[in-house]
Amino acid sequence: MIRYIKNTKFLLILLTILSCSDNQKTKPKNFPTLIDTFQIKTNKYNQGKFGVSSSTILYLGKKNDPIIINYNLKEFTNPPPPPPPPFPTADSENFKRDSLEFQKTLDQYIEERRNHPLIDHYILYADSRNRYTYPAESDIKISIDTTQIIKHDASELQWDKYYSGYPILIENKSSDTIIIGYESYIPIIFEAKNNEGKWLPIEKEYIFKCGNGMRSLLFPPNQILITSKPIYNGNFKTDLRVRFGENYSNSIKAKINLSQFDKP
Repeated sequence: MIRYIKNTKFLLILLTILSCSDNQKTKPKNFPTLIDTFQIKTNKYNQGKFGVSSSTILYLGKKNDPIIINYNLKEFTNPPPPPPPPFPTADSENFKRDSLEFQKTLDQYIEERRNHPLIDHYILYADSRNRYTYPAESDIKISIDTTQIIKHDASELQWDKYYSGYPILIENKSSDTIIIGYESYIPIIFEAKNNEGKWLPIEKEYIFKCGNGMRSLLFPPNQILITSKPIYNGNFKTDLRVRFGENYSNSIKAKINLSQFDKP
């Protein structure tokens, strides 16, 4: 009888532990299954300072299941530079060669731009300000899925490094087209609870140094967007959530470093 009670207590403890683990690894309702073709091993991001958000578009469109992650959506190339000034005259062979090369590069750029999957979702920022609203004024839903791990590119490092990431689902549940980002960036940030249990940002939005010709990214109604946030590693256990304007995601358990709260 005593042995039975001990075994019962052990099973109850084990079920409690598994239950807590399952709560952390529960897939949010209606979160699609993602197919990630990136097979290189990634690591968690051990960030030692206040960060810069680096969330880019991985999918934008109708809600399907499954969804194939497309890391090339952010590779929206910049236009080529103009040819150098003529030297010594416009009739010189060097100028003709440079002009032909420039035209070839420009034609390639135009073709790539025309065939980009999201070309119809872009509008010049100056033209979008009075025509569309921002997420803070619209009905969107943000969800973090900790059951699926994908690649997260670090844009502040010019995408030359990548880490393990959690996919972020943003749903436009309104009846309006809204502005969801600029170029390929989605301006979401991570917030974490500090030692006092207060939600504070641990990163800031990425800001372009030059805004000339910058475009807004449009998000039609009843569509979804997939982006990502890095999986941090550190010595401080806390809760994380994604903030987009005045919209917030579900919270998740995580480990970060206390120095990430220190704004520069």
